[in-house]
Amino acid sequence: MLNRIIQENFRAGGSRAALVFGNERYTYARLEEQVARCAAGLRRSGCEPEKGVALVLKNSPEFIFAYLAASRLGIPAFLVDSGSKSGELRRVFAENRVAVAVCEPDHVSSLEQVRELTGQHFSIY
Repeated sequence: MLNRIIQENFRAGGSRAALVFGNERYTYARLEEQVARCAAGLRRSGCEPEKGVALVLKNSPEFIFAYLAASRLGIPAFLVDSGSKSGELRRVFAENRVAVAVCEPDHVSSLEQVRELTGQHFSIY
């Protein structure tokens, strides 16, 4: 349902503002482009209904792109508090099948450690 509503708005919205974040403005057309690119990247990285994406992001346009891309593909999006410590990250990843983790740059090393400790094979972006 969410995906259908979003698609209808993308088609009808065109050059109208869909997302404003600080000084950045995304038209519906630009937002559609970003979501499509993100969806293609998630698909190439192995996301599927049984193996989703972990979003370890603060409130940002990238969070919106990744979340909507996951919805478009019908894959689970695991929303992870970007303030989580390594123990909490390890628990979330141990309990879920993750193909991709999308994160802030300062979380890359923590997620690399989680990948080693859990034995999961997931890409980090």
